[in-house]
Amino acid sequence: SRLISKQDQTINSMKGQMEEQRRRNDNLIVDIKKMTDNIISLESSRDRQLEELISELHVEHNKHKKAKKMVKDFEAKLSSRDENIHTLEDELASQKRTVVSLKSEIGLLSQQTEDLKSQMQLELEKIEEESLEKSRLISKQ
Repeated sequence: SRLISKQDQTINSMKGQMEEQRRRNDNLIVDIKKMTDNIISLESSRDRQLEELISELHVEHNKHKKAKKMVKDFEAKLSSRDENIHTLEDELASQKRTVVSLKSEIGLLSQQTEDLKSQMQLELEKIEEESLEKSRLISKQ
């Protein structure tokens, strides 16, 4: 009877230990499940953040592309304006040469006008002298 009692105690002690081990195992299982849920939650959060970053990167990339296009368009406009300025400068230089040429022609024409005036004055004086001589001849007769 004592032996049975001792065996019962051992069995009960082992049952208690097994029950304690089962509780620990259950607690570990609960902890593992919580950790797994945390890991899944963290991975999900990380995935969302990655998607947001990728989205922001696409936006920035598109902004960069748009800015590059704007710079290229602006450079093309500047180049076109430079060409227009050079063309206008060439036209201005040509017009300046024309003005110089016209001034020269005006100078020549002025000189010719002065020469013609002098010739006309001489002719007029000559005609007046001839007229005076004719008047004298007529009055002598």
